[in-house]
Amino acid sequence: MFILKKNVKWSPDGCRLEVVEAGSYQDGELPDRFLVIAGELGVIDTVEGGEKKTDADQLPELPELPELPAPQKSKK
Repeated sequence: MFILKKNVKWSPDGCRLEVVEAGSYQDGELPDRFLVIAGELGVIDTVEGGEKKTDADQLPELPELPELPAPQKSKK
């Protein structure tokens, strides 16, 4: 289940403009592309098993970056 926090205007086909009303939606009610866009905008939460999860909880963990070498001192 998804909870849309506010109304979102979007274009499913690049021509028409639709408004998806804020509220709760069941799986399959919203197009996958809309879910991606709403997630990027931070306006949608996912509820699984009665527990509310924010989009940040669903993001994959990023690998740690390697350490950069210390800057070398130049001779003048």
